[in-house]
Amino acid sequence: MPCDLTATVQQAQGTHAVVAVGGSMDFDSAGSLHDVLVELIDEGRRHLVLEMSQVGFCDSSGLNVLLQVLRRAQAEQGSLALVSATEAVGRVLEITAVDTVIAQYPSVAAALAGSPG
Repeated sequence: MPCDLTATVQQAQGTHAVVAVGGSMDFDSAGSLHDVLVELIDEGRRHLVLEMSQVGFCDSSGLNVLLQVLRRAQAEQGSLALVSATEAVGRVLEITAVDTVIAQYPSVAAALAGSPG
């Protein structure tokens, strides 16, 4: 994974995984992020919570990864939730209306409580 993006699994229990994402979600890092998240789903972690407080930038490639992972999780009766998106990322989610299809929460605990399973 490029050094400008990190994706660290903080918790993985049952069908849930919490992943701390940091850096830039862009064309250069999108493929690697996609692979990490889809691998978690393939391992049975179909409810993903992405802690986004350290993501400073997200372009259309990053948004595309989020939407692809959401569809993949839903195909497995799973979910995708975002936690603590930065103001810059939150604005991109709002402008593109991605915030209407991917749940956002103020904390990991709230996201885990709000996800099924």
